Amino acid sequence: MKNALISCMLAGMLIARPEIATADNLALPDAITQHYGKFILEESGWLQADPIDPDRLTRIFSICLDRPGLANGKFVRFLAMCGNPFTKESGSHVDTGLVDLYVLDVSGALLAMEKGFAAGSWGVAGKVALFQIGQTAHAFLIDGDYAGMGESRTWQTIVAPTGGKLVELGTLPTSYSSLGLSFCDPDIREEVLADYRENGITVDENCYDVQYEIQFRKIDASSYFSINISESGQINGMSTNRSFDIPFDEQTKQYVVPAEIAHDM
Repeated sequence: MKNALISCMLAGMLIARPEIATADNLALPDAITQHYGKFILEESGWLQADPIDPDRLTRIFSICLDRPGLANGKFVRFLAMCGNPFTKESGSHVDTGLVDLYVLDVSGALLAMEKGFAAGSWGVAGKVALFQIGQTAHAFLIDGDYAGMGESRTWQTIVAPTGGKLVELGTLPTSYSSLGLSFCDPDIREEVLADYRENGITVDENCYDVQYEIQFRKIDASSYFSINISESGQINGMSTNRSFDIPFDEQTKQYVVPAEIAHDM
């Protein structure tokens, strides 16, 4: 009985999570709040002029992720601050939101940060999530999206703490549609493509309306899990059901997405 009790206590020590602040109590260390302006209680965030276009756009930065995770086998705090429009002028579809990323130890000391990560559209930041990408590693997954010129696409970027820095490990597609392109209109397709060829313009002539499901394979023994991407939807009006396994490339330190599903991300 005694040995069993000791085993339970040790197990509890091994899985204990540090106490961290949440978006409810807004307890942030000075290492983070020093980067922002006035705190606006009604908005639960900090006011700041947009670093790219301060005369046009003011942003309110608030906590959009605050969770414990693993970095190099140690429990740390993953914190993201999302900067969204505070003024009436919210930008156009090509204006991204901004995300500031921080990794802190259990005492609140700053271990790594990346400010001004561009993500989202219409000036609004993309969603930020935390995923386990290795046996002893977590990473930020940040949503991105774009729509324009007949195409729309969404993706997720993996950002992980490595050697005291936050490093992008790859960008993964989550959806893509090219049905708004002129040559995807069956009534004028051949005319448009003939004009492209005559003028030496090379394009991917396929018409896509596809979605991608991303799964980290948590059985790998490598530094980071491999990823499986499943494709569904239609290509040229025909159903597609392809699957792609993407290992982490130890030489380039990247997840390299095959060109056939990258769609010029």
